Amino acid sequence: MYKLLTFLLIASFCTAQDLPPYAFNYTSDSLQYEEGETFYLSYGVYKKWTEGKFMYGFYESLSTDINQEKKHITEPIYQRIQYQKRQKGEIAFYKIKLNDKWGLLRDNRNVWIKAMYDKINFNSHVKTHYISVQLDGRFGLLKPTGETILAPIYDDILFDGYHYKVFKDDMVGIIDKDGQTIIPICFDNILYNKKYHLQIVKKGAKWSVFNWIKEQPCEPSVHFDDIRQLNQFYICRDDDKYGILDTTGNEIAPFEYDYLDPFFYSFTDGVIAAKNKKVGLLRIDSSGIIHTRIPIAYDDIWVEQETFKLKVKSGSKTDYYFIDAPLFNLNYNEVQYFPEIEKFTVKSNGKWGLINVDEEILLPIKYQKILLLNSGMLLVRKNDRWGLFSTQGKELIPCQFDEFDYRDDIKSFFVKKKGLWGISTLRGGVVLPPKYEDLYALSNKKFLVKQKGKWGIVGAGGFVIVPCDYDTYSYKYKSDQIILRSAKGDLKKYRLN
Repeated sequence: MYKLLTFLLIASFCTAQDLPPYAFNYTSDSLQYEEGETFYLSYGVYKKWTEGKFMYGFYESLSTDINQEKKHITEPIYQRIQYQKRQKGEIAFYKIKLNDKWGLLRDNRNVWIKAMYDKINFNSHVKTHYISVQLDGRFGLLKPTGETILAPIYDDILFDGYHYKVFKDDMVGIIDKDGQTIIPICFDNILYNKKYHLQIVKKGAKWSVFNWIKEQPCEPSVHFDDIRQLNQFYICRDDDKYGILDTTGNEIAPFEYDYLDPFFYSFTDGVIAAKNKKVGLLRIDSSGIIHTRIPIAYDDIWVEQETFKLKVKSGSKTDYYFIDAPLFNLNYNEVQYFPEIEKFTVKSNGKWGLINVDEEILLPIKYQKILLLNSGMLLVRKNDRWGLFSTQGKELIPCQFDEFDYRDDIKSFFVKKKGLWGISTLRGGVVLPPKYEDLYALSNKKFLVKQKGKWGIVGAGGFVIVPCDYDTYSYKYKSDQIILRSAKGDLKKYRLN
């Protein structure tokens, strides 16, 4: 023990350069122990240095004093002993290695699983417990009682809490928790479903559903090139045609479609269908009857991300699909619904307008762009100039500005015309004419402006407070003044209150 303590003290004071070569690859063989030297560990385990290696055994203390004599219950016959707990300490045991094989001992050190495996592990699952073992490169499973569930003959085993998915010789099958085969190991792939009879299985290049072929599963007579599940139904592809089958294999949609696929996630019963380069939308009710939601007559169908409403396209026309028909009879190239104002912008021949659900025109279709600013105002662009309209179609600011920037904190619009900035409001009209190269709104309702390369301060209407004679300015956050400086060194302090 003195040798070990001395080594640890020396090592703790080593610098990175002084560290011995095994500092980051520590093995006990790098230390020299005396033959028979013994160390007592937790949970009644001791290890003894013998013939150049540690061997392990069990002991019990004859006194509560840790320095008192220990009684060896077993000789040091084990190559390893690991004490483990599961289920928050409710299950405790020893994992032991004996004669190069692993086994388990119970907490009282009685044999639980005989040491006969290359690897062993107790698995505490939410629904059940089991012991996984490996022997000669193959995997198996034992019950907590030690009884065999699966002999160690499998290449791999997966458990989902209900069934074991087992792999052997490049094949896969399903076995229940009691070790009974429910899907034989003769498939190339099995897609997950907790209801084993609804598993989608693959044999060679073909797919099937186990419930369809359970009488002769390894020689399936019902199979397809592709299968996709849709609730309790299956979309199947046979060569280049698609159809739909139910869980018993009954055909509920004939194989006459060029394409079938589950639709957008909010339409859980929807199937997009294609024939002759046209698409539509089908619906399957709970009894397996097919209904036409949208006829197969459109070039495209999708769900708009902003509103989660159905849209259709035919040629160059786009529309919302409402109940059983396009909402506006496909009259427009584009249509966009704004639920905040319950109105639509529509596009035709490259121009935009505004209508309501009854197709009453609120803004004629003659604008380059129409953007919703808020629930009461629209930004509109005409002849490359921006203006402002109400959502009822009333002109608020004429389309005369190159740029339009709304500042909600001061309820004003920064407007740009011919490269110069000004400010306009709905109530007061033009607050500052657009004649400044740059400008900032100040907290005292005045404006810091730049004109002809110089800075100054003005009030509403352009009333000059500090002439634009200064080259730079400085302002600290929350300061009550602005300092303006000229190139000649002139300084002007302007207080904000």
